Amino acid sequence: MNSLKGFWRNYIDPIDWLSETIFSIMIVLIFTLAYRIFSISPTAGTATSLESATTLIIGILGAVIAWGFIDGSIYAILSFFEREERDRFLWEIREAKSEAEKVEVVLNEFGEMFEPITDEHHRDALYLAILQSIKSTPVEKNRLSKDDVGAAFAHVFVATIAVIPSTIPLLLFPNNLLLAIRISNVISFAVLFITGYRWGKYVRVNPIRTGLIIMAIAIVLALLAIPLGG
Repeated sequence: MNSLKGFWRNYIDPIDWLSETIFSIMIVLIFTLAYRIFSISPTAGTATSLESATTLIIGILGAVIAWGFIDGSIYAILSFFEREERDRFLWEIREAKSEAEKVEVVLNEFGEMFEPITDEHHRDALYLAILQSIKSTPVEKNRLSKDDVGAAFAHVFVATIAVIPSTIPLLLFPNNLLLAIRISNVISFAVLFITGYRWGKYVRVNPIRTGLIIMAIAIVLALLAIPLGG
C-alpha cells in the first residue's frame, strides 16, 4: 500500500490531489442532489429503483472518469508548456550580450519570488549562482514525457478513488434509492471534511476549520451548479 501511495505521489502534487478530490465529490453531490430534486417532480419517469440506482452509478463514474481524463490531459499539456517556458528563459540568458543583461533576465524571472525573503546583497549572489548553474544546463528538445502521461492517469486514479465510498450505498441499497442517496451524501461530506482536515495538517493550519470550510464551499457550489445545469 505504501509503495502504491508513493508511486502516485510521484505523479500528482498534494494541491492537485486536493482539487481532484473536491471536484470529484462535487460531481457526486450534483448527481445525487439533482436526483432527489427531479425524482419528486410530477414529470419524473417510471423507472424502478434498481434501474435508477444503476443509471446513477454509471452516470457518476462516467462523469468522474471523464473529468479525470480531461483534467489530467490539461495538466500534462500545461506541464509541456511550462518546460517550453523554462527553455525560453534559458535561451534569453544565452542570447544576452553582457553579464548585466543576463542578471536582468534572472531578475525579471525570479525577482518577485526572492525579493521578500532576501536582501539585495544575497539576491545578487543568488542571481550569479543561478547564472553559473545555467551555463551547464543543456536545452533539450521538448516533448511529452512518461511523467506527463503518468500524471494524467494519476488524476484519473485520484478522481475515481475519491468517489468510490460515496457510491457504495447506491450498490447496497438499490431498492431504497432515497435512503442510499442520503447515506451517500453523508459519506461525501465526510470525505470532503477528511480531505480538508488532511490538507490543513499538511500546510500547518487548523485542520478542523479547513475541513469544515472545504466541505461547506463544495456543498454551496454543488447546490449552485444544479439550477445552472450541472
